[in-house]
Amino acid sequence: MKFSLNWLREFVDINNLDPQEVGESLTLHTCELEEVIRVSENFDRVFAAKLIETKPHPQAEKLHVGTFDCGKQGKKQIVFGEVFPLTVGEIYPVAIDGAKLASGIEIKNSEIRGVKSEGMVCTCQELGMKQDTLLKFEPEDIGKSLPEIVPEFGDILFDIDNKSLTHRPDLMGHRGIAREIAAIWDRDFEPNIFAPEITAGKPFPVKIETDKCRRFCAVKLENVTIEPSEISPQARLENLNIRAISNIVDVTNLSLAGFGQPMHVFDADKLNGGITIRLARKGEKLLALDGEEYELTTSDVVVADDKKILSIAGIMGGMESSVTNQTKNIVFESANFDATSIRHTSARLGLRSESSMRYEKSLDPEQCLDALLWAAGKTQQLCANAKLASGVGDAYPHPTEELFLDLNPSLVRKLSGIDIPNDDIIASLESLGFEVWEEEKSDTFAVKVPSWRATKDITLAEDLVEEVVRLQGFDAVPSILPPLSIAPPRKNKLRELEWTIRTILASKGRNEIYLTSFVGPNDTDWLERQDHVTIQNGANEEYEKLRLTLASNTVRGMESDLRTLGKLDFFEIGTVFPAIGKESRNLLLFSAEMGGKGTRKFFEQKSELLSLFDSLGVTGEIRKCKTPQSIFHPTQCADIFVNDLLLGNISVLHPAKNPVKGSSVVFTEINLNLLEQQTTQQEITYTPLSSFPPVRRDLSVVVSQDTQQSDIAHVMQKATSFLASVELFDVFIDEKKLGKDNKNLAFHLTFQARDKTLNEANIDAAMNSIFTAIEKNFNATLRLAFDQKNCSLNS
Repeated sequence: MKFSLNWLREFVDINNLDPQEVGESLTLHTCELEEVIRVSENFDRVFAAKLIETKPHPQAEKLHVGTFDCGKQGKKQIVFGEVFPLTVGEIYPVAIDGAKLASGIEIKNSEIRGVKSEGMVCTCQELGMKQDTLLKFEPEDIGKSLPEIVPEFGDILFDIDNKSLTHRPDLMGHRGIAREIAAIWDRDFEPNIFAPEITAGKPFPVKIETDKCRRFCAVKLENVTIEPSEISPQARLENLNIRAISNIVDVTNLSLAGFGQPMHVFDADKLNGGITIRLARKGEKLLALDGEEYELTTSDVVVADDKKILSIAGIMGGMESSVTNQTKNIVFESANFDATSIRHTSARLGLRSESSMRYEKSLDPEQCLDALLWAAGKTQQLCANAKLASGVGDAYPHPTEELFLDLNPSLVRKLSGIDIPNDDIIASLESLGFEVWEEEKSDTFAVKVPSWRATKDITLAEDLVEEVVRLQGFDAVPSILPPLSIAPPRKNKLRELEWTIRTILASKGRNEIYLTSFVGPNDTDWLERQDHVTIQNGANEEYEKLRLTLASNTVRGMESDLRTLGKLDFFEIGTVFPAIGKESRNLLLFSAEMGGKGTRKFFEQKSELLSLFDSLGVTGEIRKCKTPQSIFHPTQCADIFVNDLLLGNISVLHPAKNPVKGSSVVFTEINLNLLEQQTTQQEITYTPLSSFPPVRRDLSVVVSQDTQQSDIAHVMQKATSFLASVELFDVFIDEKKLGKDNKNLAFHLTFQARDKTLNEANIDAAMNSIFTAIEKNFNATLRLAFDQKNCSLNS
C-alpha cells in the first residue's frame, strides 16, 4: 500500500526530515517499509511545451510534424499521430531525448519515416497513469518540468507491506500513518478535517434492518457538475494506483486513501425514497460497476432504496444508481459494516475491492461522519453551485462503548526490561491518541483507548505495554538470555516413524503422493458405508465428506496415470477420519498394472510389507481376513498383525470396484498410530551372521484352499531350529490334478546352523520334522521335495 509524503505533510510537519529516515522509522516502530519511491524520476526530461505549428508528414497520411516551444530546452520538432488531435497554441506534456517514462518507454532522437523527431507528446497512459487522456497546461507553464507544475509529479511515496497493516485498520489511510509519524518524531498532529456546517432541512432518510451494519451516514447535495478532476488530485490518486474517474467519484477515493474510510456516491435522481440497509432476498441480483451481474444470497448485506438494490454493501456499487456525466444531484454514503459478513460475501462472489479489503479488518465506526462531512465540504469547493439538500442521515443503533484499561507502569518495566519513567509512559500513550490519568490512591494508570484502536486491536494491558515499548524503540530492549534451562523438544515418535517409512519406501523405488482428505458423495456407494463425517462450509459437493480410507481418492484418480504409464507403485501417508473413534495416521501401499496378475502383485506387496516391518524391528504376520470389506477381493485379502494386534489389511481390489478394466490393483493400508506403539515396545536385537554355509531345499505340499501360507510357515519354523527362512514361490490350483478345494503351495526352505555345517542327515531329519508337523496340523500331502544343490527329487 502506497502513501504520499506530500499528503502526510498536510497532517504533520516533517518538511525538515529526510524521507528515507522517516520511512525507516516506520519500519522500526510501526509497519514494514518495502520501498521509498521517488515519482519525479519518471518525469525527468518531461516538459510542458507549446505547439507552434504543424504540417502533414510527407511520407505518412496519419502522421503530422509539429514544432514545439519547450522554453529553455529550445524548439523541438516532433512527429505525432492522430489518436488525440493536437491544436496549435495548446500546451502539452512532451518527453525529450533521454526521458525514461513510468510506462517503460525510453525517448531518443530518431527518424520516423524519414523525418527527424526529437521527442514524444505523452498521453496519460504513456506517463504511467491509468486514464487514457491528454493533459493540457497553462501558458505560464511553458518550459517547466511536470514536477514543477504539479507537485504530485515530484512526490515521494512510501510503499508499505500490506501484511504489516493487517491488524491495524487505522493505518490504511494517510491520517493514520501521519498520526504514527507524529508520535515517533514527537511532532504535532493536525487531523485536517474540513467540514461544512449542516444547516439544511431534515436528515436524509436512512434505516438499518440488520445487525451486520453498525452505522450508516448519508447526505444529499444538489447542483453538482460532473467533470474530470484537476490535474493535482488526479495525479495524487494515480500515484496510489487508484484510477481517477471524475471529480465526485475522486472525492470518495480521496476519502478512502485519506481517512481509510470507504465511501460511495449515488445519483440522487435514480433513487426511490430513502436508503435501507438490509439482507438480500432470495434470487435478487445486481449489475455491478464492473459490468458483471451477481446473484445474492440471504446472508449478503445490501444497500437498497424502496424498489431496488443500490449496492453490495461494503464491496461494490450498482450500475443502475451510478453517477454519470448527466448527474446533477448526489447522495454520499459513509458506513461501517460487520467485518465477517463482508469477508464471506467478498469470498463467495470472488469480488475483492479496496473497500472490502478495509472493511474486513474492522474499521472504526466513529470516523464515518468525519469522512462524510469532509466529502460534502470538498464537493462544495469543487463545484461552485453545489449545496447541501438535506441534513445528515445518521443511523447508529448501537454506538461503540468506550474502552478503558488499567495499566500498572511497573508492568511496562517488567515486560520490557527497560527502566521507563512514568512520565515517558504517559507521553508515549498520549502521543498515540490514548487518554491517560493516574488513579487516586493507586499505582496504576487509567487509560481510555481511542476509538480507532478499539477495533479488536487494543484489548489488554499488555497491548498498552507494546505501544509504549515500540515508541521507545525495540532496539532499546536489552538482549538477555533467559535464566531457565532450555530442554530439547519432546520427540514426536509418530512423526519419526513416518519419516523412517518414507526413507525406506523411497529407497525401494516407490514415489510418495499427497491427496486431499475430502471425498464426494459417491464414496458412500463405492465403500458401501454410510458413516462418513460430513463437513460444514465445504468448497463444493464434490468435497463434502472426510475420507474413511486412503484408497478412496487413490483409486478415484488413478485411471489417467495408469493408462499412460501402464504401471504404478507409490505410497501415501495421511489421515483418515472415522465417525466413531479418533482419527488416525495411515500408510497406504498401492500397486497397479495394466494386464498384470493380481495374485503375483499380492505376494510381491506382502513381501515388501514384511521387509518394511523387519527394517522397523517388528515381526509382522499375515493372516486370513476375517471381515473383508466391500472393496476387497473375496479370496485375495488378508489381515496384518504385529504382536497379535490388527494393524490393517492387504488386498487385491475387488473387480467390481476397479474403474480401470483389464488392470490389477493391490493395496495395503495400516494404522501407523498402532504400529508406533509396537515399535516403541519392541526391543531391537542384533544377531551376527552365521559363518557356516546354508543349505536350500524346495518343498511342495497340497493343502485345502482355505489354509494360510503364513500359518504353514509358522509351523515349519517351530518344527526345527535349523530352518533359517521360508519363502513361498508358487501357488497352483487344478481340481483335476489336486482334487476339489485343494491347492499346491511350493516353498524355498533355507537351513543354516550357527555352530556347525549341516550334513545330509541333519537336513533329512529337519525335512521329516517339517512335513510331519504340517501333515498333522493341516492334513497336508507331500507332492515334491527337491534338493537344490544335488538336484535330487523325493516324492
